[in-house]
Amino acid sequence: LEATDRSRIDWADDYDINLTDEKRIQEAFEMFDDDGSGAISSAELQLVLTRPGTAEEKLSIREIDAIIARFDDNGDGELQYEEFAKLWTAKRRDALGTALNGDGGDGDHAAA
Repeated sequence: LEATDRSRIDWADDYDINLTDEKRIQEAFEMFDDDGSGAISSAELQLVLTRPGTAEEKLSIREIDAIIARFDDNGDGELQYEEFAKLWTAKRRDALGTALNGDGGDGDHAAA
């Protein structure tokens, strides 16, 4: 990501993300976007998400669709990069809240 490409990272200011985080999110997005379409579908997200507390139990498509719906700003049923980044940061914030508080943080995105 070039420093001159501010349009790609302006949203990050709202989520307290630095450029290292941006790179990790971009790498994850590209890995999850299995078909390279520029969006992550329910099927693609299901391949990588597991039920909390388990290493192998996959979430159902219904559960994945609910997660996507929470972050799908344009309503197309898939996650574009900015939407995925919101999911990623919410998941990370919840994990940090759990670690610091011994609970699920605010619980808003606990299913993610």
